[in-house]
Amino acid sequence: MDSSESLGESRSRCLMHEWGLPTPTLRRRYELCGHEYRADFDWDGRLVGEFDGMGEYAADDRIRDERARDADFQQGGIEVVHWPWADAQDRPRLFRIITQAMVRAGTLRAVPPFPG
Repeated sequence: MDSSESLGESRSRCLMHEWGLPTPTLRRRYELCGHEYRADFDWDGRLVGEFDGMGEYAADDRIRDERARDADFQQGGIEVVHWPWADAQDRPRLFRIITQAMVRAGTLRAVPPFPG
């Protein structure tokens, strides 16, 4: 599938485009540590971005599953970055979150200045 699943994902993708950031692959599937995962955003298998919707962390089991999933990605050498709806609405904060993760993952060489 090549489209976003939520308003927060769509907003995030539009802002990334507006800021001239590298274009992510959407909904990429991974097989890691015996599990199949789908990433909201993927940058060349180096970085996975996850928009966390309003109720993402409502249950302890969900938090535990998310941590295990992130650990599987990291064990596979893939950086993981999450942002909630509040960050998707705060443009400078979202820019920092995503670009700093891109630098850690080697997708960008340096954090560019916020385009304003």
